[in-house]
Order: sequence, then structure tokens, then C-alpha cells
Amino acid sequence: MITELKENETANILENEKSKIMFEWLEHVRDEVIIARTKSDAQIYNHLGEFLNTMISALRTDHKSELLSETRELSREHGEQRFLLKGYTLDQIIHEFHLLRETIFEYLIVQRNVNLSEDDRTIINSFIDNAIQSTAVEFMNIESEVQQKIRFELEEALEKLKVTVKARDTFLSLASHELKTPLTTLLLQAQIKRRQLAKGQTNYFEGDKLKEMIETDIKQLGSLNRLIDDMLDIGRIRTGRLELKKETFDLGETAKNVFEKYLPQVQEKCSHFDFNVEDNIFVEADQERIVQVISNLLNNAMKYGQCKPLAAKVFCDHVNRKAFIVVRDNGMGISEDDRQRIFQIFERAISPNEVSGLGLGLAIVKEIVGAHGGEILVDSEVGVGSTFTVSLPIVQVH
Repeated sequence: MITELKENETANILENEKSKIMFEWLEHVRDEVIIARTKSDAQIYNHLGEFLNTMISALRTDHKSELLSETRELSREHGEQRFLLKGYTLDQIIHEFHLLRETIFEYLIVQRNVNLSEDDRTIINSFIDNAIQSTAVEFMNIESEVQQKIRFELEEALEKLKVTVKARDTFLSLASHELKTPLTTLLLQAQIKRRQLAKGQTNYFEGDKLKEMIETDIKQLGSLNRLIDDMLDIGRIRTGRLELKKETFDLGETAKNVFEKYLPQVQEKCSHFDFNVEDNIFVEADQERIVQVISNLLNNAMKYGQCKPLAAKVFCDHVNRKAFIVVRDNGMGISEDDRQRIFQIFERAISPNEVSGLGLGLAIVKEIVGAHGGEILVDSEVGVGSTFTVSLPIVQVH
């Protein structure tokens, strides 16, 4: 027997049996929406309780438009949450709402055997239809935003990749040239030696001539060795395999030895080299790597110093417990735009046609210094010169 409902009776039944209706809907959802089987009850219910409360209020009042607006807001939040749950498709979300409609009508008509008024049917259908529309719009908006973000990130990554590939190709071209230069010299020297020996002119190798040839070979082999070491270091840096063998040593003494070793070479290229070193500055570091840092800074200064005097100093700030290595040239200088770029792999501030080299020295310096807990800064003015300052933490030696 079908029972005619009294005023607000639909709202009262839904309110009293809300938990049961929600549970039955949950079971339908788990049966028919596969992704829901991997979610918790709370994740599936989401805004359902608030949604039903708003629908119940609409069944009791004439101010349905305001409640529909509230439902749209809840539905937008529902769409956002369903998107964030990941794995849900829009069709699955819409199907959940259709299951809610079927669950409500099945419970009222079949289980409770009541005859719904046309007005109540319209309200329930309107709320669910509006919820589907609002949820779908929000879901698609978020999906569109995410897709746009992904597309933007892909385009940005592609541009970076193009720059990296171009830089890599430039690097390979430079590397080939830089490697070929000392190899060509060594090859020519070997051919000359072979030709003189073939003629039986052993006197060609007597006296200072032999010494000069050996010195040239050692110089070219040293250049090759440095190039190969730099390329190996870049490979280690890029794969996170830069190893440090730390020990406590006097940074001042180590730096002084490097400066004195480079003194003839610097004076030959730059006319004058003035350096000042404080004693008893102890650091815990990889001594060979710190020598490499100082050497790279000096080589860089000679390369870009335009044959003008260089200066270097090593000193200590005991208050802040830091040691400083400073190398200054009076050369071409570096523009503000290039001051950070020069520390990046495959980057150079000027064309390789102007100054030879791979442009790896400063990138290696930055990585070594950073691995020791220090930093490197550059102060430069175009046409005046550049000052590179490396800071390292000091240790107390008793």
C-alpha cells in the first residue's frame, strides 16, 4: 500500500535515515566504481553528509535557490577532492551521483513504500543535477589547469634541454679543439725526432735542444692531463661522485707553495704577481682539491687578466671562523649578467674565439668549495678586473 506523505515528511525520513542511505550508497559505489575500492570510507563520503543536509533543508523551505547555490559550492569542493584522490575519472564521479539518486528514490519508494510529491522529486533531481554540473565543471577546470601546468613545465624543460644540448655540442667542439692542440704539438715533435733519427743526425738531440724538446713534451702532456682531469671531474660532479679525502692542514702553507710554483708562469704572462699569505690557518679539507681550487683561480686570472699584474692573498677571520683565498686580476672583467653563469657547467662569459679553454674551471671550483661547506663570490667591473673570493671554515688545532 502506497502511503501519502505529510508535509515535510520526505525531509524527515531522509534526515532520520540519512546514515542508512549513505551506507547503502557506499556499498553501491564500491560495487560499481572500481577506483573507490582502494579508498577509505571517509574519502568516498567526502561532502555527502553536508550535501544531504542541504537537500533536506531545501525540502522544508521555499528558499531553494540559496540552498542550491550552497550545494554548488559543496559540489565544487567535491570535484576538487575527487581530483586530488587521483585515479577518478569524470564519468566515475558522475556515476556516483546517479547512484545517489537511485539510492534515495529506491529507499523512499521501494523500501518505505511512499508516494513522493512531484515537488519533492523535482527538488531531489535538481540538487543532484546541479551537483553533477558543478562537480564536472570544477573537475574539468582543475584538470585543465594541471594539464596547462604540465604542458608549461614540459615546454620549459624542452627549452632547457635545447640549451643543454647546444652547450654540450659547443663543449664537445671545444674539447676536441683543446685536446687536439697539445696532441698536434706532440705529434709534430715526434715526427721531427723520427726524421732526424732516420737521417742519423743524433747530434740534433745534444745539449740544450734535447732539454728544450723534453720540456715542451712535458708542458703539452701536462695540458692534456689537466683537460682530462677537468672532464673527469665534471663527470663526477654531474653524477654526485665527487669524493673528498679530508685531513687537517695549514691552508696558508699550502697556498704559498702553489703561489710559488706558479710564480714564474704568472710573471711570464702577467708581468707581476704579488701574493701575501698568513700563517697557521688550519682547515679540514681535501688538500689536493684545495690545491686544484687555487690553481684553477690562478689559471683563470692569467687567462682573462690581459697580461696585467695579478694579486692573491690568504687570510683568516677568527671571529667568524673562516679562511679566505682571494685572487684578483686587472683584466677584462665580467658583466653583471654573466657573474652567476660563469659558475655553471658548459658556460662561458665570452666567446672561445677570444680566450681558449673549456670553461670548466670555475664550475669545478664552485663544486669543490661547496662540498667543503664554503662558498665562492666574484666582484667584477668590465674593463677593470675581477676578484674571486673563496671562504672555507677553519678548525682549531691544539
